[in-house]
Amino acid sequence: MTPASTPISAPAHVPANPAAPHLREDLLAPRFYTTEIDKAARTYLDLERPAFEAMLGEMEADYNRDHFDRQAPLARWQALSPGEKQAYESYLVRSCVSEFSGFLLFKELSRRLFQAQRQELGRLFQLMARDEARHAGFLNRALVAEGISIDLPSLSSKRPVIWFPLSWVLYSVYLSEKIGYWRYILIDRHLKAHPENAFAPLFDFFEPWCQDENRHGDIFNLLIRCWPQLKRGLRGRLLSRFFL
Repeated sequence: MTPASTPISAPAHVPANPAAPHLREDLLAPRFYTTEIDKAARTYLDLERPAFEAMLGEMEADYNRDHFDRQAPLARWQALSPGEKQAYESYLVRSCVSEFSGFLLFKELSRRLFQAQRQELGRLFQLMARDEARHAGFLNRALVAEGISIDLPSLSSKRPVIWFPLSWVLYSVYLSEKIGYWRYILIDRHLKAHPENAFAPLFDFFEPWCQDENRHGDIFNLLIRCWPQLKRGLRGRLLSRFFL
């Protein structure tokens, strides 16, 4: 197996895209990941069958399908100070790359799970990849409105791909999705209370966005429960403490 710290597709240092100045390689930035997909194919869903069926049904229903208007203008309408502009653009770049990273991970998991004849699991990850691609697309459109261009497919071939054990992926993605949920919902609540601060139409999508994040977090919580050993004994306690 490839050690977690070893790149498998590119050198460790890749110069930042000059068109995306907020994506510096010497900072803690979103990365691209892979994991033990063969092990993921052995997930024992019967332990959580009713919850799994409910989650798959919610994902198939795609309640946010009509909330993400692909024709909605995303250019901000309010001038920002240089510091505010930098913070906003940095948020867009990092979030866009993070969402695209999730899309790639879920897409690869889906493809390999279908190959392993785990049709239900493959479909679940396929639907989560759909959501991540939708989010990345909106963020990328907002970046274009700021005059920033990121070639996401090219970026994914240039940056290191990091291998993580399946347990690490389950814990970290669960926490990432739940943290994303609270980030989006708190921003949404703040801007509804203070509409004068809503300087970009992108913020109008944060309420449905947070619903996707929360749903993904619930799915990963379910997947963790399908591996009871991840929560038991000294190893389980250490994993929980480390990620919390």
